[in-house]
Amino acid sequence: MIVDFTPLQEPEPEDKPPAYIHNGRYLSEIMAVEERVSRAGMLYLAWMIRPEGIHPDFRIAYITSLRPNYLQRLAELIEVITGIKPVGKIEFDPCRLVGSKVVALVGLSEYGDLLRNHVAKVEAP
Repeated sequence: MIVDFTPLQEPEPEDKPPAYIHNGRYLSEIMAVEERVSRAGMLYLAWMIRPEGIHPDFRIAYITSLRPNYLQRLAELIEVITGIKPVGKIEFDPCRLVGSKVVALVGLSEYGDLLRNHVAKVEAP
């Protein structure tokens, strides 16, 4: 008689990304960008950044406002990646920056009883 107990074996633990990473500077890649609307009805861009050396599915959002008087973070991101400081009105396709490398200054914040990462600033690699 042959009895196969394979289905009763402990399953392999799933390889899940960490809930958060430690504060620091991480060479990172911009994986995606999406235009969103805040609860207050304001437009912004959510850049999904993947720090190198961390689980491949781990992402941190970097938020840049699209409000006219709050474009400083977006201008800094464009300058970090292209080397050109945007001035005046420009035609801009944020998807063209996907795949670019930046150094993300990652912080860690408490939200209730959860720890979450945020990107405080980006710099040139």
